Amino acid sequence: MTISVVVATSLTINSCHKENLTEKTNQSQKLKINENSIIDDEKYIGIDVEGGVLTFKSIDYYESIVSDESEAFGVDELTNYLNSTTFKSYGKKFAETSTFDEPFMDAIMNEDQVVKIGEWFIYIDIPSEKVLAISDMEVNAYNTLITKTGRNLKEFNIGDDVLDHLENNTSPQDRSCGGIGGGTYVSNTLVIGSWFTEAYVDFFRAGIYFNLKAGAAPSSPGVATMTIEVQGPEAWCERRPCGDDKISTSPAGAKNSGSGMFVWPFYTNVRNLNGYYLFARLKVNLGGTIYYTNYAGRNINSPY
Repeated sequence: MTISVVVATSLTINSCHKENLTEKTNQSQKLKINENSIIDDEKYIGIDVEGGVLTFKSIDYYESIVSDESEAFGVDELTNYLNSTTFKSYGKKFAETSTFDEPFMDAIMNEDQVVKIGEWFIYIDIPSEKVLAISDMEVNAYNTLITKTGRNLKEFNIGDDVLDHLENNTSPQDRSCGGIGGGTYVSNTLVIGSWFTEAYVDFFRAGIYFNLKAGAAPSSPGVATMTIEVQGPEAWCERRPCGDDKISTSPAGAKNSGSGMFVWPFYTNVRNLNGYYLFARLKVNLGGTIYYTNYAGRNINSPY
């Protein structure tokens, strides 16, 4: 009798083990994207190219990349990766005349300025500040979007939290905490002989992607070492929806350094800001002699 119980138990355990393996295999197969995809689905299991459109399998997956601050799985890494593939992006076709002028957006948008996140095809036009979206459940959804026809298009502004509205079926009028406009703020031009450089602060908005950064813009690389310095009391921003837990800060002082064009990213998210305080300048070391640009930046809806 004892032996029978042991054998029965063993069979039960083996059966459960096989069921677990089968379940994991099924889950893996569900997550695994087209085996012929140009995207490495071991590195980016939630991204594919379908019908010439870069596709993020869910809003959550897209947000996880945009908000990731690590070098291994963030915006910069994905940008570099996509640029190394054969994906026909907007940035590759319009490198010199891109209306995005933002590496991440140039990399994820196709030549029609469309990306797909979850069930939503999303078209973004920066000059008109317009964002259009349509569900893939609509008949002929992609053509409807790029021809901008049809009743089922959802229209937003590049300052709206587009993904939040799509996910929750809300409109910008449902949000009491307003968003702010974008813009680039540039320092004086520091001229040393035939070489010159500028500091800048830029807030970029695209409805599905918001980026606040300071940067250096020299006339040519390799001439001098530049360091971005942030003015006190600190760098400060508050994202929507507003609240104390939505505030981000960074101490004043030296940030990134380089000898060519480079940036210090302060805020990267899928939500617009309600306000920020960010002023930055360049400390320039040329042959041991130190020079400074003026501070450039903006103060809007901050406590300073």
